Amino acid sequence: MLKVGVIGLGVGEAHVKNFAANEHCEVVSICDFNTDKLNKVSETVPEARLYTDADKLLDENLDIAVIAGFDDTHYPQIMKAFDRNMHVFAEKPMCLFENEAMDIRKKLDESGNFLSSNLCLRTAPLFISVKEAVQNGKMGRIFHMEGDYLWGRLHKMNGGWRSKMDFFSIVYGAAVHMIDILMWIYGEKPVEVFAYGNNIGGQDVKFPFDDFAVILLKFKNGLTAKITANGGCAHPHYHKVEIFGTESTFSHSPLGSVWTESREHDAPLRKAVNGYPAREERWKVISTYVDSILNDKEMSLISGDDVFDTMSVCFAVERSLQSGKAETVKYL
Repeated sequence: MLKVGVIGLGVGEAHVKNFAANEHCEVVSICDFNTDKLNKVSETVPEARLYTDADKLLDENLDIAVIAGFDDTHYPQIMKAFDRNMHVFAEKPMCLFENEAMDIRKKLDESGNFLSSNLCLRTAPLFISVKEAVQNGKMGRIFHMEGDYLWGRLHKMNGGWRSKMDFFSIVYGAAVHMIDILMWIYGEKPVEVFAYGNNIGGQDVKFPFDDFAVILLKFKNGLTAKITANGGCAHPHYHKVEIFGTESTFSHSPLGSVWTESREHDAPLRKAVNGYPAREERWKVISTYVDSILNDKEMSLISGDDVFDTMSVCFAVERSLQSGKAETVKYL
């Protein structure tokens, strides 16, 4: 039985439930500085030890550390977990700076342990069906992709922990999902990025960082992609995706999900019926990660290499926002 400790009980509450539901795992410790939240989640795992100090949880003899606290706490906790010979499941972003990612990569390679992250859009049957259509050539040659992370959660920027950090990136906190899903659907990695950002959407709540970014990705074969991270939009939370191929187009928007397979103006649209957001499928991120540990073989839906590839693109995007220039992606 794998012993699991969970730090951070926001999104971490769902991780507690999913690890506890796995027959190979036992959630033995949970941690949050909010004692009300801690006591509430403990009802799911009544035998678990409760902590308000993450360091004390990481001093335990655990097999898996789930790192799901505030963004700026991830790096030191991941490093300590690897030092303690634990496998790590980290919320995105894995860390905030490229040098931190290099440290984590070194520790991971030295330890031989497994790392994964909650890039959960890969579990949606709708996006799985699009990946299959791209990979088997049914859409023809893919020449452009788009992904819009419509966060629509201005209240989370209104005096919350994100506004109190020394550095917050809307790229790492939002665009990361769209970067990952488009790379996964297409099966290749971009070589260059260019980005603009602004903080107009969050001005009314005095959010001190950019809450919007628009990103262009260039792939080796000439394929392009456009991604936005839209924190302050007046819009429900949504992941908009469009894929353009020479034989068909896929469009997933709040108006519906459809395939277009003709250039005639009155051609009928074929409805895409596969599930989205399919939150009930997201346990597969954790179950495949646990399978990796049990079999000592990479079987995760989101591998450690996937996490580093996605973060490498994010780092290049952040460099472009700072420099105002196109930046080459340096894969870690």
